[in-house]
Amino acid sequence: MNYTEAIQYLLSLGNEVLAMKLGLETVRRLAERLGNPQRKFPAVHIAGTNGKGSTAAMAASVAQAAGLRTGLYTSPHLVSITERIRVNFKPITPTNFARLAGEVRAAGEALAGEAAAGGGSMIVGSSGAGAITGLLPATEAARLIMEGLGFAALRAGVANGPDFSLR
Repeated sequence: MNYTEAIQYLLSLGNEVLAMKLGLETVRRLAERLGNPQRKFPAVHIAGTNGKGSTAAMAASVAQAAGLRTGLYTSPHLVSITERIRVNFKPITPTNFARLAGEVRAAGEALAGEAAAGGGSMIVGSSGAGAITGLLPATEAARLIMEGLGFAALRAGVANGPDFSLR
């Protein structure tokens, strides 16, 4: 999957609020399939109504000033979706974004296939299995463990439904 295909896939999932499946079971299953990347680095999850992005950026700045390799996940983006995922304030490259998005997509689709084969259901495109609110944080977590982080500041998606806060 290249960057353009990754973006097209995300957009094909439709409205993330309308497609979401409430609860954390789906995102937990996706995280397990990916090796629970969210448990491989210390993090602070920023939640609330207003100021999540700026609070996460301030926390990341403090950690980076303390000498830690720091990851930052914020939303929304202004120009490119890669702005949402940063290490030491540098956005993920389109190539890395596409590769990781492909890995998370494959994991979500495999889980959906297993659920269907077992008579169950899992909505690919629901939060945690493909929608932007589920796919991006999972992609971000995979990216951050590759970078050997000492700390991550993550903007939680509480206002829009479940997020990747599985600590």
